Amino acid sequence: MIDGVSAWAILTLQRFLYTHHLPKEEDCGEGLEVGEMARVANWFQTVALYERCMQKFRAGLNVGNVVALLVLAHDSGLAALEKTGMGCFEANAIVFQVCFL
Repeated sequence: MIDGVSAWAILTLQRFLYTHHLPKEEDCGEGLEVGEMARVANWFQTVALYERCMQKFRAGLNVGNVVALLVLAHDSGLAALEKTGMGCFEANAIVFQVCFL
């Protein structure tokens, strides 16, 4: 047992290590969130998988989900994802100000 890691994350990691391919689904496959796969890739120092997760994270950022993804990145201890999320948040700060006025 690896605390905080789902069986699906391990299976996805194993599949990636053997084939260098991730499922084409939006969520990193098998119902996983990109943050979970990034955390697993980081723990196992799988640079290519981590970079793929970073690309998916960046591509999925928008005004509607940036706060939730920032929390996910922070809770997962993924500083690079958190920094990317903060960049999106700061770039759209005016939108957030208008929404909360």
